Amino acid sequence: MEERRRAMMQGTGAVGISPRKLLIVLGVLVALAGFGRDVYNTLEYGGTDLRDRVVPARVLARGMDPYHFKWKEGMPDTLLDPREFHGHPVSRVAVPPSALVLHIPFAELPYRVQRILWLAGQWGLLLLSAFLLASCADAGWKRDTIWILALVFIAGSVFWRLHVERGQVYVLWTAFFCLAYRLAHRETPLFSMLSGFVLGFAGSCRPPLAFAALPLAVYRRWRILSGFVAGLAAGIAVPFLYGDSRIWVNYHACMRYLSKIYLGLIPDVHRGEIAPGRTMIEGMDNLRRLAYMPWCNSSVRTPLSKLLPRLGVTLTPGILTGLLLVALTAMALYLLWNRRRTISTGMVFLLGIVVVFVSEYFMPVRNSYADVIWLVPLALIVVHSEAPERLLRRPLLLAVLALLLAASAFSWMPKALLIADYAMPAYVCLATARLLSKQPRSP
Repeated sequence: MEERRRAMMQGTGAVGISPRKLLIVLGVLVALAGFGRDVYNTLEYGGTDLRDRVVPARVLARGMDPYHFKWKEGMPDTLLDPREFHGHPVSRVAVPPSALVLHIPFAELPYRVQRILWLAGQWGLLLLSAFLLASCADAGWKRDTIWILALVFIAGSVFWRLHVERGQVYVLWTAFFCLAYRLAHRETPLFSMLSGFVLGFAGSCRPPLAFAALPLAVYRRWRILSGFVAGLAAGIAVPFLYGDSRIWVNYHACMRYLSKIYLGLIPDVHRGEIAPGRTMIEGMDNLRRLAYMPWCNSSVRTPLSKLLPRLGVTLTPGILTGLLLVALTAMALYLLWNRRRTISTGMVFLLGIVVVFVSEYFMPVRNSYADVIWLVPLALIVVHSEAPERLLRRPLLLAVLALLLAASAFSWMPKALLIADYAMPAYVCLATARLLSKQPRSP
């Protein structure tokens, strides 16, 4: 038994071959094959969600309201999003002004160039996230496991293909969180402040990330929390350099309207009716095209939209907000109940990403490409586990199920992604609760 345990720790089998190293090699091959497919998709399709940030960033840089902007004949095609909502007063941009500000320095580049740059950027950020997480591990088996997760199960998944083809930005928020975690790992006053600043700014760009402050407050990580407040304030303030004083008001008004569209309270209309006669936009003829890939909406809206009408109740944004507050309250009470446990800052970050992960499910839409966040809680669970066999518990079956169903080979299976999206948070919560329960209580 002891020899088997030592072999697991060292990553060697009975014949001296490291299974983990073989899996890393497999992961590199999977990643290379996936990257080849991503190159094809980038050249073949228009990156509809990237266009949804490029055009609003250009509009904001011109001092106009990107959330209610409507293209008209006579305007340059650099401001044309051919998949814009038709017949609604709002645009389809769904990111805060601070996220648009990040794109402004690159917004005026030709769109074809931006597609290629963002292909490289997404892959670079995924690898950077894995590197930052692995660099905090204190054992070789932990570092290898994190790279296996990133290369085999994230880079080889359906949701990563979808993320890259659409030109999504969730991998950037993942990288921000990983950077904040790595800075906090240094355990010095300066780096703690910087960690909080990065996390706070990320929270201004992706609001659910702001909920990571909950465990920081409960476990009194005041330096990180003060940096968080500064970063959040900076993220809120910077857009005022480009937009008017109502930029955030316009953002919230747009989000309220879009929520009603997504919940079916306002009839949606067909997209692609903007400038239907234009086949070439910025010298490209594929901006209206998008690849068909399996995806799902794993928001609690999906089951509630079927259940509540049977009870005579209409699902509204207010109901989702109320359920979110209930979930946050429950998580806060659980953390307060465990507040006397002596835990590391890294464990506080694990609790933070769990709060963020759970909160995302109460948004009107949670598309499959948001699953790139899986890398963070899974990696942190590995980092904070004492030995490989500690991971081999029954709840692990939920994670294995989710990872397999999200793999490209299982895309034919009905509801595969939806099952995966509910199995993964179940595993993450159970595994995190088990790790927290092992931490000593202070007198």
